[in-house]
Amino acid sequence: MADSTPKPINHSDPSTWPDPLQGYEQFFPLPPDTKNPDARSLAPPRPGPHTLSKTYETFPQPLQTSSRTAAFDIHIYHTTPAETEYARKLHTRIRLEFPEIRVYPFHDRPIGPHPAGMFELNVFTPAQLGALVGFLVIYRQGLKVLLHPNTGEVYGDHMVRAGWWGGEMELNSGVFRMEGLAGGRRGSRGGKAEGEVV
Repeated sequence: MADSTPKPINHSDPSTWPDPLQGYEQFFPLPPDTKNPDARSLAPPRPGPHTLSKTYETFPQPLQTSSRTAAFDIHIYHTTPAETEYARKLHTRIRLEFPEIRVYPFHDRPIGPHPAGMFELNVFTPAQLGALVGFLVIYRQGLKVLLHPNTGEVYGDHMVRAGWWGGEMELNSGVFRMEGLAGGRRGSRGGKAEGEVV
């Protein structure tokens, strides 16, 4: 009997990456590339009506979502007095415009692995993520923003899977080691501990 245990993923070794086409084998081979009326983009490979991806409604595994654990965290950084003043206003605006988003307190100085003052947002649904991405693309101005998933592998979520807007900042990855989180998974209770910032 074949071992069905998934092999560990090494993010620097493509041979360990899960196949992104798993579950879509019945659609091969794809028809020849045909263009949409704009003459540039590709037409859908299947003619006729199609259903939207489930990802419009729910995040794929292993993204975590529960009442305690968000699928994504967004950290918005400030490093100068002028940026701090703007970031405080942005923090207030987000609290007013997006009351359904979990917004954490404003930090004036580095905290946890974060190298500068910042505030954090938690995103639980694809709709929230889409709304915040569009909003922040316009309103972040020159502030740096870190978007990272929460899969339970804290080090990989912050150091490998993370995306930056406005330039990358170096996170203090030693914090993950100190908390026993380097390469590891968050505790079985899930979510963040009271006051935990990651």
